[in-house]
Amino acid sequence: MYNSVEEWRAEARQPLEEWIELRQHMAVLEARSAGLLARAVDASRWPEELPLPERCDTLRAQAIQGGVFAEDLTSEIAVALKTSVGAAERLVGDILRLEDRLPRCWAKVVTGEAELWQARKIVDACTTVPLLGGESIPGIDVAGLLGTGGAGLPDTGAGAGAETGDGTGTGAEVEDGDEAGAETGDG
Repeated sequence: MYNSVEEWRAEARQPLEEWIELRQHMAVLEARSAGLLARAVDASRWPEELPLPERCDTLRAQAIQGGVFAEDLTSEIAVALKTSVGAAERLVGDILRLEDRLPRCWAKVVTGEAELWQARKIVDACTTVPLLGGESIPGIDVAGLLGTGGAGLPDTGAGAGAETGDGTGTGAEVEDGDEAGAETGDG
């Protein structure tokens, strides 16, 4: 029994505050995890100076997003995430696309400003946007996308527009010189 609303709220807030603190720690760990995973992907890229294996009883190579990687990369990721090898391949492909096409978006993930799932959703929506002579996609406001939780993209006329999930089809504002930023990830 409680003697006052304040007493009840003080007790009720304690598990919530513990949960918030835990989520903050998890966000830091998720950002670090994304950075380490990107390093692992880069380290697993098949060295150009080494010949690709010809026998199937040795470590084999796999192609992902135009790169060649050690075959065990995606199987190890799949085991660690308790998912399929196909889902791990998509995760690696998304990381490669984020680093190559949306570096500012990727920077937000590894600094903890955005979650990997958000960045994966955006990079997926941006796959139909052609590169315009650079390494990143200009014209999409990263902050605006992150402000919507990564839920929508502006219609750039290149087929990359995505609905916000509420059926309105509205997304972030487009600003000259900005690039796209954060995608959703299911893992």
